[in-house]
This record gives sequence, structure tokens and C-alpha cells, in this order.
Amino acid sequence: MRKKVIVSILSVAVMAVILLTLGWHHKTNQKPVSSTPVKYTYVALGDSITSEHGPSGSFTKNYSDYLSKTYSKNVNLINLGINGWASDDLLNALTTSGHYIDSVKKANLITVNIGSNDIGQGVASVTSQVSGSDIDSQAALQKTAKSFEKNYTAILQKVRDLNPSAILLVMNIYNLNPNLPGLPDDKYGVGSIWVPKFNEIISDPVTKDKYKIQGIADVYTTFGANMLTLTNIQKGDGDIHPSVAGCQAISDEFAKLTPNLNNIK
Repeated sequence: MRKKVIVSILSVAVMAVILLTLGWHHKTNQKPVSSTPVKYTYVALGDSITSEHGPSGSFTKNYSDYLSKTYSKNVNLINLGINGWASDDLLNALTTSGHYIDSVKKANLITVNIGSNDIGQGVASVTSQVSGSDIDSQAALQKTAKSFEKNYTAILQKVRDLNPSAILLVMNIYNLNPNLPGLPDDKYGVGSIWVPKFNEIISDPVTKDKYKIQGIADVYTTFGANMLTLTNIQKGDGDIHPSVAGCQAISDEFAKLTPNLNNIK
């Protein structure tokens, strides 16, 4: 009798092992519950306007906070802005830097701000000329704008090659040399000629459609008559970077363009 009991127990045990091996198990419709919001990666590409330059910080922190609060996202901000960078620097990083490449690949949302330092370099090439004439300025503008357009579209192409599906938002350039009382004259047309020319390139509708840009933050218009409050230029050291209020204003412009993230899978 004892042997029969032992045999029966062994039989049940063997059968259980077989059933488990075959994948039989009790099914349930219950799904695991996450205690924290889904992580959402925001990658910011750009120059010193994107990087946390000086005491004013960066618009990226404001915008990241907006995304987190508005859409209940656990936002992972990767700020890849570098002081002094022009379009060729950003393009090189997206081509050769593993950190930049990997960050863009995993991004859910990407912002791009670039071009101010291209203008600075172009104007510097004029001031270095002996004559510094209008002819020199026009030649430098055409050369610099052509180079920027080539780099800018290459940047967007690189971003889309690395990540075809991320939300992509860009911003234009605000007036870098406003014609305001007490400030240097815009001798070389930085604000009246150079910035508008670059903004034409950034806002080109063909480029926007080709690289699936969801929106262009119009900071040029926003900063317009508000340069004294939205930049640090009143401090007297010529600092044209956004003030604390300026950082918030840029964030607000991007917020206007942001689609409902809760409707995007």
C-alpha cells in the first residue's frame, strides 16, 4: 500500500513537470502596474542658447518641466548644447560622436537651435577685412548663408537617418544686433539682413516637409520688441543670451508646437 502511495505521488510530480515544460500555466488578464510614469527622452541639440549658459540657465529645463507636468511624463532631458558651436560643429558631432548618435537614436522628442555663431563667424570675416565695405559684407553673407544651408539640411538629414519617428522641433534666430538706444549701431546689417536671411533657410517649407519637422518656434517675432527684457543685453556687457524670462519665452514657443504626447504611441 505504501509503495502505491509513493508511486502515485511520483506520478503526479512527473505529470506536473511535463505540463510546466510544455508551457501549461494558469492564465490571467492582470497586467503589471507601473508605479512611475513612462520615461520620455527629450534631446536638445544646439549652441549656447540650448546649453546652460550663465546664470539664466536654459530653456530646455523649462520645456522639460512643461512636458513632465502637462503630459505626466518621466522626462529624461539630454542637453547636448555646446557654447560657441556653429552648424559645422553640430553636424560633425552627429556624424562622429557616439554619445550624440546614441542619444538621438533613443529620443522621443528633439529640439534644434543652431546658426547664431555661423552669423558671428561670417560677420567676423567682414570686420577682419581692411575695407569692411558693403561689398565685403554681401559677399560674406552669401558665402556664410550657403555654407549654413548645406550644414543645416545635413544636420536634419542625419537626425532623420538616426531617428525617423521622433518629434522634431526647431527654432529660428532672434535679432542678435537690435537697433536699440544705447547699443552699437548695426553696421553690418546683422539684425536687418543676416538674421532674416538665415531664418528664411530655417523656415523653408520644403525643408520642413522633407525632414518631417513638426514645428518651428518663432522666437524672432517673440523677442522682437522685447529684447531688453528677454535677453541679458541691458547688463552692459553685450550679452545677447536669453534672460530668465527669455528662457521661459522660448520654452513657451516650443510648448505651442508640441503635439499631445498622450496620443502618440
